[in-house]
Amino acid sequence: MARSDIVRRGELFSDKGSRYSWNWEWLEKEYSVTVSEKEGKKGKQTKIMILCYDHCIKKLAAVGKAYCDVCRKEVAYGNKGFTAIKVHCDTSSHKEKIICRSENNHLPGQPLESETCGPHAGPSQKQKENVLTLTPVSDRVHNLTALTLGFVAEHSLPVNLVPSLLDYVKAMASDRRAVQRMPSIAASTASYKLRHGLQKTLQDEILAELKTCYFSLNIDEAMSKTKKKVLAILTSHFSPSMNRIVVHHFAAISVVKVTSDNLFEEVSNFMTKHGLPWANLTSVLMDSCRVMRGSKSGLEVQIKEKAPNMLDIDGDTCHHANNAAHVFCKPFGKHVEQLLGDLHTEFHYSTELRDVFFKFCVALQIKATAAEQFASHRWLSVLDVSVDTLRLWDATVLYTASFLMEKDMPAYQPLIDEVFQRRGVNEKGRDSIRKAQIYLRKKWSTFTVAGKDRKLRLVNKIFILGEQTLILLNLYVSILSILKEYIVFFQKREPVVHRLHDKQTELLKDFLACFVKPEALSAASDVTSIDLTDPDNIHMESMFTISSAANTLMKKQPKEVKKSIRLKMREAFVKCGTYLQEKMPVNNKVLKICSVLDPIMRNTTQARQLLGQIPSRTNLVQNDQDTVDRFHREVNKYTYDVSPSSASEDAPVDDRFPLLCAAAKALLSCFHGPIVESTFSEMGKILSKEKTNMDVDTYMAMQTVKSRLATAKKTAVEYFAKADPIKEPVPQQKSVEIERDTRLQLNCPLWHKLQQHRITASVVADVAKRKKG
Repeated sequence: MARSDIVRRGELFSDKGSRYSWNWEWLEKEYSVTVSEKEGKKGKQTKIMILCYDHCIKKLAAVGKAYCDVCRKEVAYGNKGFTAIKVHCDTSSHKEKIICRSENNHLPGQPLESETCGPHAGPSQKQKENVLTLTPVSDRVHNLTALTLGFVAEHSLPVNLVPSLLDYVKAMASDRRAVQRMPSIAASTASYKLRHGLQKTLQDEILAELKTCYFSLNIDEAMSKTKKKVLAILTSHFSPSMNRIVVHHFAAISVVKVTSDNLFEEVSNFMTKHGLPWANLTSVLMDSCRVMRGSKSGLEVQIKEKAPNMLDIDGDTCHHANNAAHVFCKPFGKHVEQLLGDLHTEFHYSTELRDVFFKFCVALQIKATAAEQFASHRWLSVLDVSVDTLRLWDATVLYTASFLMEKDMPAYQPLIDEVFQRRGVNEKGRDSIRKAQIYLRKKWSTFTVAGKDRKLRLVNKIFILGEQTLILLNLYVSILSILKEYIVFFQKREPVVHRLHDKQTELLKDFLACFVKPEALSAASDVTSIDLTDPDNIHMESMFTISSAANTLMKKQPKEVKKSIRLKMREAFVKCGTYLQEKMPVNNKVLKICSVLDPIMRNTTQARQLLGQIPSRTNLVQNDQDTVDRFHREVNKYTYDVSPSSASEDAPVDDRFPLLCAAAKALLSCFHGPIVESTFSEMGKILSKEKTNMDVDTYMAMQTVKSRLATAKKTAVEYFAKADPIKEPVPQQKSVEIERDTRLQLNCPLWHKLQQHRITASVVADVAKRKKG
C-alpha cells in the first residue's frame, strides 16, 4: 500500500532540527545498475540500467526522512544528507530488487535497460536514447528563457519589461495549486474585475482615510487621442497608515461639454457618490483658464461656496511660469519658434532627409537625434528644443548649406570650413559630407513647393541671419532656464508647499536681477513694488545679464542690428518681469504661513507670529476661545522647544502638539504643482487610437492601481505577492470584492449573451428596452 505521508515536489515541509535539509535536485542525479555480464562473439557483453534517484526515493513528511519505494524502507538523510541516499541505492539488496523488477514486470513508466559490448563499456548511443532520465535543470532554464523571449516578441512587448515579467512569473509559481485553479480570464472579464474588484478595493482603502482627514484636489481636463474629454481628479492627504503625505489618482470622468457648471456638477457628484465631506476639502489646484478660475462663475468660485475650509493659495504658479516664458518670447516675433517648427517638419515627415542629416551628425561626432516639436501650450518646451538645436547646430549648418545658391557658396564657405576645423573632420569625412550635399542638391527638383519654401527659410535663418538666430537661441537658454528651475522643483509628489513662498520670491529676484539695478532691488521692501517702467530702475541694455556666447556674438553685429535686438530684449525683460510681479502670489498670507512650517524657521519670531495667524486666516482650528488659546500655547511651546522632532513613543509629536500638527498636515497636503498632467501622458498610452474599445472607466481603474503602487513605493509583485502564500492570509475585503463581482458577472444573462454572440453595445441597449417594455 502506498504511503500517505509522502511529500510531493512543490508542497511545503519542514526539516527544522535536521543537519542537512532536503534538496529536490538530489533526485535528478543518476546512478547505474549492472544487470548481467556474459561472453559473446564480440567479447564480454554488459547489460546496464541508468536510473535517476527519482524513480525510487520519495520525501517523507518526517524530519530528515526519505522512503525507498523499491525496498519499502525509510532512509535517514538528516545526518549525512545525499550520501545516505547514495549509500542505500548502492547496496546489493537494493540493486537485486531493481534487477528483479526489470526482469519480471516491465510496467509503463519503468526505465529500460541498455546493453553494451566489450569490457567496461557503457551503454551505446542508441540504447541511451531509450533510457528515461530527467532533463538537466540548465536545459530547462534555457527553454523557459526561450519561452519568455518568444512571448515578448509575439505580443510586441518592450524588452525592458522582461525583468518585471520574470518577477511576476516567479511570484505566481510560488503557489502552484492556486495557479492551477485560477480560471481563464478573458479581456472583458479582466476589465470588469479591474474596475469593480481591484480598483474598488483600493479606492475603499483611500476613502476610509479621506473621510476622516483634510485633503486637497488637483483637477484638470484634457482630450484623449480617442477624442474623449476626460476630467482627472487627484487627491492629496496625510495618511496615518504610511505616516506621510500621499497623492492618489482617484477619478477620471468622461465629460461631454467643458463648462464651469458641468465640471462643478461632476465634482459635486464625485464628492456625494463617495461620501466625502466638503468640510474636509482644504484646497483645489487648477490651471488659470477662465473655466477653472474665472472670478465670477469659474469652477473654483463654485467649489468655495460648498467648501467652508477652502484655503486661498492662488492658482497653479507653474502655469504662471510657463505663461511668463511666452511673454518673454513674444517681442522677438517668433523668429526662433518658426525655425524650430521648420526643423521639426523637415525631418519628421521625411525619413530620407532625416537619414542624410544623421550622416552629417556621425561625421561631426554628434549624437544623432531628430528635432523635437515644442508644445505651443507649454512655452518652456521652447527651452528644451533650443538646447537641442544648439547641440545640433553644426550639423544643421552643413545640411542647410546643401540648398545654398551657387553664387552664395563662396561667401559662406569660410563658415563651413570653420565647422570642419572646430569638429576636427578629416579629409575622408569631408568627402562623405560633400557627396551627401551633392545628393541633396540633385533632389531639389523633387521637393514640393512647401518643402522648397521651408528650406529657403532655413537658409535665411541659419546663414543670412545666422548670428542673430544664435543670439536669440543662447538668450532663450540662459533666461528661460531660470523659469524652468522653478517648475522642476515643484513637479514633485513630495510635499514642498512650505517652500512655495520662498521659491517665488527667489524666482522674482533672480529674474529681475538680470536687468534691474541692484540699488532698486535692495531699496524695495517688496519685489512686486519695483516700478519696471521707470528707466532709473533699469540697467542700460548693454549691461543686461545674458549668456557669454550671446554677448560675444552681439559685439560683432552692425550698430542698427545691435540696437534692434537690444530694444526687443528690453521689452521682453520688462514685460516678463511685470507679468511675474502681477501673477506670482508672493504676498499670499496662507503661503507665508506655510513657509514657516519649514523646520529651519522654528525658533524665530516670524514663525511664532505667522503660525499664530492660522486660527484667524483659516478654518483649520475650531473657532472657540478655549481651542484658540490652546493652539496659541502649542505655538509658543513649539517655537521655544529645543528638539520637538526627537519625540519618543511615549510622547509623540502629535500628542504634544495635537492642534498644531492637525493644521500642519492640512496645509502640507495642498498641491503645489500640476501633478495631474503626468496622468494625461499615461492616458495617451492607454486611450490610444489603436485601443478604441478601451473606455474611460478602465483607464481610471488602471491609473488608480498605478497610483496606489507608486504611493506605496512598491511594484505589483511586491504589493500583492506573499512570502508564504499558503499560510499568509489575504485581506478579506480584497478577496470578497473580486469574488463577488465575478459571481455577479457570471450570473448575468446579458453578460453571457455578450460573450456568446459578441453583439454590439447598441444591440444590448435595444434588448434592455424590449425587456422594460
